[in-house]
Amino acid sequence: MTYVVLALMAALVLVLIFKRSSMGSGDPVNRGGSKQHSSAASRSDEEHSSSKHPKTAGEIAAEEFLALAGDEDRANEIPAHWMQLWSVERKEREIDEARSWIGGVPRAPEGFEWPKSGTGKRQHFLAQIDLADLQSATAHGVPATGALLVFFGIDFDVSGAAHSYTCLTLSEGEMAQAVPQAIPEDLQALDEVGFFIPEPVLRKWPVDLVPFLDDGTSPPAALPQTFAEPEYWITTWGLAAPEIGIAVKRLEASLQSLRGEKGAKRLAGLRQQMERSPISSFYARELARAEHTRDHGPNLLERLLAWQNLAESKPGERAVDQVALSAVFKARRAYAEGFKGTEVDLIRDGHPTLVWDAMCLKEGAFRRGQNFAALSEMYRDFAEKQVAAWRGHRVFGIEPPFPNNGEDFRGQDCLISIASDPLLGTETDHNYGMSVWCPRDEMAKGQLQEGQFVLHCAV
Repeated sequence: MTYVVLALMAALVLVLIFKRSSMGSGDPVNRGGSKQHSSAASRSDEEHSSSKHPKTAGEIAAEEFLALAGDEDRANEIPAHWMQLWSVERKEREIDEARSWIGGVPRAPEGFEWPKSGTGKRQHFLAQIDLADLQSATAHGVPATGALLVFFGIDFDVSGAAHSYTCLTLSEGEMAQAVPQAIPEDLQALDEVGFFIPEPVLRKWPVDLVPFLDDGTSPPAALPQTFAEPEYWITTWGLAAPEIGIAVKRLEASLQSLRGEKGAKRLAGLRQQMERSPISSFYARELARAEHTRDHGPNLLERLLAWQNLAESKPGERAVDQVALSAVFKARRAYAEGFKGTEVDLIRDGHPTLVWDAMCLKEGAFRRGQNFAALSEMYRDFAEKQVAAWRGHRVFGIEPPFPNNGEDFRGQDCLISIASDPLLGTETDHNYGMSVWCPRDEMAKGQLQEGQFVLHCAV
């Protein structure tokens, strides 16, 4: 019986992914567009579909799975707050003065009882929010002063994992008497419940609560797009060298697949597929991309290799030649335009996440953000920009859909969401974040106990 259920769920996920991918860039769930338009379009599609044939069981199940996201009765835009991590320098200097933070331990009056799950196990501390800095608090039914403390629990038994959370609101008067709480002796280490760190608490990182109107885009369109312009974050030759090295490898791999007899067969195969499926635009796009790469890629590669040689010959800590850098990216963007809508962000704008990974690999003592003192000077500005940019942490707002989750979010809104983040220790093998959801009508009354704690499943 278990295998049948798993097979059915796998089939539903595949249908879900296909259906969402077919929505395109105007998908209101992913892009924050009009849900009313989406609903009307869905009804039109349903009427057209029903006139041809009745829905299959798989289609009905997929629609029900999609409905669990709760998007139809959720506002198109929701007041939210970005939990922006402090800079490393400010964190080290002012951490004891923080008013809101992720990880560490809570501040509460003496005699505070650290929450437990329904099974009697201590929950882990997630975040403390200063409500006076949360401008949209009253709009969500939360008090305008005091503090919100959020805890979560992950219990394992024979039936799997049981998730729980606790939200506690402390008054302004209680916070005036608050002190840092001691870690309970019976609090499990986080690596015992799936995280990578052996400590019982997440790494403390203070945050600023930056208000914005969330429309569901990720990263939120209303917030600064720190890495939209490569000229802003590629500031030293030490950054220019790994960035161009990544682009060269990607372009060389694309060209290699189009050379010689192997490349000719690939192009011929795409032409045949396009003729067999004239309605589908997929093969036409792939063919156009391959031909553009074949015809224009070699010239761009020659220019990129020259830039790579120059970057690698310069002292890494020196400021990059911004005029020359802009000229190289102008050529890269002109080349990317020929792809007619296919994803070529790495060639067009660079890929800061891959550069971060390359930097962390080279700077082993840096320990992916746990030892900034060991980071070479040429990477410092880039690392600080990474810390202060959008990392997926928010209070309230619209969460992007969870394609591998099956929880029912109808009638609920997100209270807090914390992404998988090596700086905080929130990384796990199979999840890319976690969040707390509460019934919308209960949240409007300031009642936050009847919702659910969700791990964002990555597989």
